[in-house]
Amino acid sequence: MKRQDLSHNRLVLIETLNKYLNKSRSARFQYRLQILILATAGLSYERIAQCFDISIRSVQRWVRFYRIFGLEGLKDDKKTGRLTVLKQDEKLKVKLDLSHSPIELGYRDQNWSGGLLKSHLHENYGVNLSLRQCQRILKDYRDDLNSKEPAP
Repeated sequence: MKRQDLSHNRLVLIETLNKYLNKSRSARFQYRLQILILATAGLSYERIAQCFDISIRSVQRWVRFYRIFGLEGLKDDKKTGRLTVLKQDEKLKVKLDLSHSPIELGYRDQNWSGGLLKSHLHENYGVNLSLRQCQRILKDYRDDLNSKEPAP
């Protein structure tokens, strides 16, 4: 991979970076481009850090990523967090299910529990969530109910 040189043709580089700055929709990418433009213009890392209220280390990181990876180094990585398991319409159906007692839906239990919801989601939606996730769903559902009740 070719290393980018910040000192080579500073004006051309700044002009090119400004074009990307105006085209990009990502605020985080624009932010990083601004840091790089100032570094390319010769502003000290310390001054850039002060302007953006960030650490000098962050400025160094983005300049280093640019030098190693080019503009791709300034972009965010793909998010690797857990994807939503239930679709929006399924979430609404689950809320509707929770509004009924488990007995009405054919279960023996009178009240919803994390374990019962876990089984219900697996049987009816083909979704395997952890017990803790199911408990969190129940808590959120109950919190929503309590916030909608009028005060006495």
